[in-house]
Amino acid sequence: MRNSIKGLRILQTGPAKGKVLSVHKLFADMRSSYTGSNAEEFFAGLNDLEKQFREKYGSSVPADEAYKWTIRFQKGLDPFGSADD
Repeated sequence: MRNSIKGLRILQTGPAKGKVLSVHKLFADMRSSYTGSNAEEFFAGLNDLEKQFREKYGSSVPADEAYKWTIRFQKGLDPFGSADD
């Protein structure tokens, strides 16, 4: 199942090597960009993923990693799964 997030800034700008993003701002942008019909499930899952993301990266994340993660999330794949999914 694809996750309906439209107009997400990181997807518009692409990966930026050497830049870092605020985890808080990334997830706030994801929340405000949601356009699907199952908001309750989406936001519950997003809250769990944000917790995992903070455990792995802390309060900031390299932009190129955030870009890869966001693409996987949008496709409905496990963001922390293998690249072969």
